[in-house]
Amino acid sequence: MNIKSFFTIYNYFTASLNSFLAFNAGALESVIHTSVTLLYKVLTNYVLNFIPRSPLLLESTILQYP
Repeated sequence: MNIKSFFTIYNYFTASLNSFLAFNAGALESVIHTSVTLLYKVLTNYVLNFIPRSPLLLESTILQYP
């Protein structure tokens, strides 16, 4: 095996390894983005459902409209 073919194999190996690592980083980034988006939607849904049932808000509404 001459040195040129060895470097060719090495270049293919490092290129495939780099693309694999980049794919993993992209997959991890998309998973983090999806989980943060879902958490944001759940929290906003909870907050928006909780605000109308808040006693302070209900009390101020009752005082506003006797």
